[in-house]
Amino acid sequence: HWLTNIRDWCISRQLWWGHRIPAWHCEHCGKTVVAREDPLECPYCKSTELRQDEDVLDTWFSSWLWPFSTLGWPKDTADLRKFYPTSALVTGYDIIFFWVARMIMAGMEFMGRSPFKDVCITTLVRDKQGRKMSKSLGNGIDPLEIVDEYGADALKFTLAFMFTPGQDILMNSEDFKLGSKFSNKVWNASRYILMNLEGRELLPGKPGESGGPALRDVDRWIYGRLGAAAAAIKEAFASYRFNDAAGAAYEYFWNDFCDWYIEATKLSIKGGDEAERNRATTVLLAVLEESLRLLHPLLPFVTEEIYQKLPAAPGAERGWLISAPYPEPRKEREDPALAARFASLQELVRLARTLRSEFQIPPEAKMRLALRFEPGFEGAAFLRESAALVGLFVNGPAPAEVSARPAGTVALVGAGFEAYAFVKESVDAAKLVEKLRKEIERDRSYAERTRDKLANPGFLASAPAEVAAREREKLEEAERRSGKYAQYVEELA
Repeated sequence: HWLTNIRDWCISRQLWWGHRIPAWHCEHCGKTVVAREDPLECPYCKSTELRQDEDVLDTWFSSWLWPFSTLGWPKDTADLRKFYPTSALVTGYDIIFFWVARMIMAGMEFMGRSPFKDVCITTLVRDKQGRKMSKSLGNGIDPLEIVDEYGADALKFTLAFMFTPGQDILMNSEDFKLGSKFSNKVWNASRYILMNLEGRELLPGKPGESGGPALRDVDRWIYGRLGAAAAAIKEAFASYRFNDAAGAAYEYFWNDFCDWYIEATKLSIKGGDEAERNRATTVLLAVLEESLRLLHPLLPFVTEEIYQKLPAAPGAERGWLISAPYPEPRKEREDPALAARFASLQELVRLARTLRSEFQIPPEAKMRLALRFEPGFEGAAFLRESAALVGLFVNGPAPAEVSARPAGTVALVGAGFEAYAFVKESVDAAKLVEKLRKEIERDRSYAERTRDKLANPGFLASAPAEVAAREREKLEEAERRSGKYAQYVEELA
């Protein structure tokens, strides 16, 4: 609306600081001289009594020329032809009127074309109290101090991760620990992989392709997860949802790549023969290299630093990560059936790890499992083949398959299978039962008080709906937990 109703704009301001207007007034004849260079005398009367205008150009007068004046305008330069117009402008909503509209106006006037196609309006970064950061309030965050303390990548990643369209970001300097921890995770995971290269022979060719190293099921699974992450990040960037892009990158690298894939490769790298170690290391390195390309837009410095430390493939040279192709989702890497089978393995491992936590079984203590599969369960063969991998993840021997539940075990029920944990081999069962009974009593007591509260008409009338909903969720959780612990006590007894 503003652009279709353009009015005259006074481009001068009465400020002390700024770009001085290039106009000089002759004190002798009263005429005004406009020039690129400071004039030494009046061209009309030759007087040397010249006074430059005190006004300065409006701040936005300089800024509105930015899309083309930085590219050599008014000359017809190669940069101007290549980069004008650009694809997108990213800016805060507080300067749409001052800058965005004026750039469009200048672009249409002087270049005959709008300077950009998309305008991504970001939210503002405010302090934790929701106040706009300002020098007068002293509540600002100096980006250079954040870079000094946490690193430039931590600054960039945290802002992307916390960005939510339509919602201002409330933050303080402590929040940048999120990006710092993720940067450290990427660095340490890469360092672990590079440390395991000693004595290894990297194989030629691309993994899974003709002439390259073969892929195991776990390799195919991680390539599928990498492709899914690449698709999610690409789609998020295309629609300017930077938080979704950062979240997908974080989830893929921290969870899929580090917590599952790197751990799974230890079976081959530490327990395989020489040929298997070389194969597994080559594939692991290839997945890391592609993962660094995936993360590069969000963590440019740490990923480039690691990338330059990676050994080049046999017969190839290591270029720059910034100019490497971005990973693309590939149809041949998609395997929904394998993803479903691996999800069953993950469910089994999570059930066992949750039991460890609930029973406070020390991390170093071995925990033995047995498995029974329901008839027709499609993941049975995969879990049988992956028994050693399950043992690795739960810190115990490879689980054996049984037809009935062994006596004295605790049952863990999954989709299509049951796992039986021999917890009495790892803990004092009598002490554990005593502890669980106390937990049951506490949960039942809490559930009774909460039920009474929710049955009270006065509470329901005065409490906000979300408070009542939270109380119901807590009640359901207490009832679920007490029921599960009661089952544990019965099984341990």
